Amino acid sequence: MSDKTKIPKGHYCYSINPFYDPDINSEDEAYNYCPFSTHKTINGVVVPWCSFLDQGGTSNGMEDRDFDKLIEHFGCEENIDKGLPLVLLWDSVKECGENVE
Repeated sequence: MSDKTKIPKGHYCYSINPFYDPDINSEDEAYNYCPFSTHKTINGVVVPWCSFLDQGGTSNGMEDRDFDKLIEHFGCEENIDKGLPLVLLWDSVKECGENVE
C-alpha cells in the first residue's frame, strides 16, 4: 500500500519548501515533489505518470509523431483517453485527490 502522507498538500504534485533559502540551498530544493509523480514510456513516448494511481496522461503540446505512436499502441484516440485518463497531470495538477485541503 502506498503511503499517502508522502503526497504534498495542495492542488499540485509539489509544494513549496518552507525551509528553502536560496543562499544555502540549490534551486531544485525549492520544492517538495510527490514521490509518485513520474513518467512512463509507452511505445517510445514519454508520458506523465502517477504511480500512486498507476495511471498517466498525455502531455499538452505533444508532437504529432508521438501522438501517432500512442494511437499505434492503443488502437485509436478513444482508447488513448481510456488508457491515459489523467488530463491535467502534464501540468503537475494533482489528480489523486489526496491531501488537497
